[in-house]
Amino acid sequence: MDPPEQEPQTSPLSITRLRAAFAKMLTPGAQADGQEDDAQASPAEDAVTVRGVVEAMLFVGDADGEPINAERLAEGLRDVTPEEVEREIDALNAAYDRDGAPYRIADVGGGYRFELNPGMERFEDRFRARVRATRLSPQAIEAL
Repeated sequence: MDPPEQEPQTSPLSITRLRAAFAKMLTPGAQADGQEDDAQASPAEDAVTVRGVVEAMLFVGDADGEPINAERLAEGLRDVTPEEVEREIDALNAAYDRDGAPYRIADVGGGYRFELNPGMERFEDRFRARVRATRLSPQAIEAL
C-alpha cells in the first residue's frame, strides 16, 4: 500500500501567504482569489498564535536593526515566557528547514533576527551590488 500523499507545506512567510493576507486586508469580505469570506476560511488561518506573533515581530525587526532577545519578544505577548518564545523560534526554524526556505531565524549577539541561509548570501551580494549611493553634483542639487 502506498503512503498517502501529503499536501506540500508552504513557508509561514511565503509569497502566496503574504499576497493572500494583503488581499484580505485590502478587500474586506473577500478572499485573495475573489471568493466571499463567509464561513469558508478556517479559524486556524485567522487565529493569532504565539508562533505567528513571534515571527511577525522578528520579521518587522527592531527600529535600530539590533537583534531582539527572547525576553523582549515575550514582553510583547501575554502570559508567554522567554523559554516558550525560544521553543517557538526552534519550531519556526524546523518548519523553514522542512519547507526549504532560504532564510532562518538566527541567534545573533544575544538576540534573534532573520537572516539568509548559508549559500544564499551570493544573491544578497548581487542585489546590494546593484544598489549604490548616488552623489549629486552641486549643479544637480541646485536644479532640484
